[in-house]
Amino acid sequence: MYNGQSYTVDAEFRAYNDPRESWQDHKDLLLTRPWYEVFREVMSDPVLGAWGLRKGGYATDPEYPTKLIRIMKENNLFELDVIQF
Repeated sequence: MYNGQSYTVDAEFRAYNDPRESWQDHKDLLLTRPWYEVFREVMSDPVLGAWGLRKGGYATDPEYPTKLIRIMKENNLFELDVIQF
């Protein structure tokens, strides 16, 4: 659902042998593909990063950034971004 209109999206998803392989591919995808430059420019800010992923075309769900930010808030994940010395 986008702007009150339903759409069908064909998207490719990958399968991995283990979590490490998945994380490596995910990292490579976000850090090397030119269309994710909009994400890389703001990735140090989790909220802007969520919206940057959307702008780069990362998720098929138009509500992806909102849902991701809600998960970060509900689970106090923002506190993990604070470096303590």
